[in-house]
Amino acid sequence: ENNCEELRFDVDSRISEDTLRTVETGIHAFVNANQADWAPPAILAIDAIADSNKMTLVLYVSHRDNWQDGVLRWGRRNRITMVVKTLLEQNNVGYTLPLQPIQFLNAPTSLSDVTAAPSLDDL
Repeated sequence: ENNCEELRFDVDSRISEDTLRTVETGIHAFVNANQADWAPPAILAIDAIADSNKMTLVLYVSHRDNWQDGVLRWGRRNRITMVVKTLLEQNNVGYTLPLQPIQFLNAPTSLSDVTAAPSLDDL
C-alpha cells in the first residue's frame, strides 16, 4: 500500500535557506488546513544538486483516506502541486537553464564580411 505522494521539482540552487523554509512553512500550513485529505507531516527535502545551478527538491506527503480512488488522489495531487507552484512564485523561486555557449562554424570575423540573406524573390 502506498498512500504517499512524492512530488519532485527543480529550483535554482541559489535559493536561500530562509526562502526554502518559507516555502516549507506554507506547505505545512496547507497540509494542516486540509487534514481531511492529508496526514501531517509533509516532508520537504533536498534530493540533489546538479550542474551547480539546479537543486532538485522532493515533497513527501501522505493521503488520509480514499487514496486508492484515482480521481480523488489525482485531484489532491493537483491541488498540492498548485499550492507548491504558488508558494514558489510568491517567493520568487524559479529555475532556468544555464546559458549555453554557441559557436558558429565559418562565421564572419567582421560585419563587413556579412552578406545579405537572399530574399524570397531570389528563390
